[in-house]
Amino acid sequence: MGTLTTGAFGAPIPRFFESIGYTVGFVLVIMSRTELFTEHTALAVLPVLDRSASVSQLAQLWTLVYLGNQIGVSLFAGFLVVLGPALDIINPQLFVDVAMVSW
Repeated sequence: MGTLTTGAFGAPIPRFFESIGYTVGFVLVIMSRTELFTEHTALAVLPVLDRSASVSQLAQLWTLVYLGNQIGVSLFAGFLVVLGPALDIINPQLFVDVAMVSW
């Protein structure tokens, strides 16, 4: 959030959005009745331990949920790259700067 709004707002506004970001995302996941990978890592194991489901069924479920999350985050990133500069809320140079960061 800081790289997107540096100098654009006073300190309380970015801090507020940083603080509620996870909460808003979690509420959106619940309201859209989608599932997180971490939600299934615990609960989906129980039928396997009870022997009412196989390990291959568990692996298939985890693969589908994981791929769904990857597709969703890729679509979100794509929209951010296309719509961010078009709506003048993101400086395109920031994508280059972030990509060039040496870890």
